[in-house]
Amino acid sequence: MALEPQLPKIRNARTQAVIARETFWQITVPIAAAVIVVAALVVLVIMSTVVPVRTGAVADVSLIFMIMLYGGAGLLILLVFVALCVAAWYGLRELPFLFKRAQDFLWIVAMNARTATRQVDNRVVEVHLSLAALDSLYESFMELVRPRRR
Repeated sequence: MALEPQLPKIRNARTQAVIARETFWQITVPIAAAVIVVAALVVLVIMSTVVPVRTGAVADVSLIFMIMLYGGAGLLILLVFVALCVAAWYGLRELPFLFKRAQDFLWIVAMNARTATRQVDNRVVEVHLSLAALDSLYESFMELVRPRRR
């Protein structure tokens, strides 16, 4: 079994620049804004604990459990987000070449289909032309043989 030669992975410089700019605006800026908002909220929470508040032990334990629940859910969401970012990075790196190969394959299929349909169409047109020629020949012959009406 012969191995198929690998095509060189050549990137279009203009397309790569467009992808880099869109990655900055669609991925980097929203993540940076989210980090800034979270940092501001953390600062606000820390600032709000400066004033001592009298609470009971049960309230402290329930607060710890709520923090653990929401922290676990946040960690799960963070893991899913990181996995999606890694998948997007991998896709941006590998998929353009695969899509180009698929596009080339479909172009070859379209050309083969066009050639086949053109051949079938030519045969059908030839049959219709032959029948029309025979019909015209028959009508011409009948004009010669038929008596003329006055």
